Amino acid sequence: MLGICTSMQTRLNNVLKASQAITQNVTTNVVHVADVKWFNLLDYYTEKKIKCVIIGDAGTEERVEVIEVDAVANTLTLVDNVSATISTSDNPIIYRAPAYNIIRKFWIGDLSVVHDYPTVCIAPNSEDKEWMALNTTSSDFKIDLMIYYLDRSTSEDSTKDLLETTREVEETLMADLHLKIRDRGDEWGRVYDSRVSGANYGVTAKGSAFLKTAQISWFGKISRIEKLTASQNRGETPFE
Repeated sequence: MLGICTSMQTRLNNVLKASQAITQNVTTNVVHVADVKWFNLLDYYTEKKIKCVIIGDAGTEERVEVIEVDAVANTLTLVDNVSATISTSDNPIIYRAPAYNIIRKFWIGDLSVVHDYPTVCIAPNSEDKEWMALNTTSSDFKIDLMIYYLDRSTSEDSTKDLLETTREVEETLMADLHLKIRDRGDEWGRVYDSRVSGANYGVTAKGSAFLKTAQISWFGKISRIEKLTASQNRGETPFE
């Protein structure tokens, strides 16, 4: 279970917290970066575009939408031209930002570890193992992903942002149904089948803060060759 949670955390961090330094001044709708790898998932998203923010040292922030990614030229094409020239002297960085919100962190754990919002908690739910033969198993893993937004009750924004972020998390998970995992030390394996099975929404409290929440349910299957000792294969016990 730990291997799946860690791999899921890494994948979501790489994609939904993707960031790159901008390498050339931006005057139109083309942004040059060093590597577009983790932005290059447009085909997997319903909207066929991804929301980002560009932030410089001076604290300036530009909200943009990427509609095309060129992996050869390492460029991101935006829906619109930038509102003003973005100079490399300001050390600008483009950040992936679902609903124009930079997700603070992807945690493995529950609400008790959350200190800032919006955030996503990866919470292990269950593991069911079926023995197919003496040393072969098929395991079903269930994981809940909890998304938390501060409840701005005077507007609809927090609910809209929560729904949009939930969709992007779901589509990122569905983009790779065969998640590569580090399983048992240095061994690597893959989930051979996985799905997002649904989402539930609600409101919860932490201290004096009220939070809008989404619970995404994910399951995956892994087939393993179990490493049994020679004595286990012979049916011997070490306790007698």
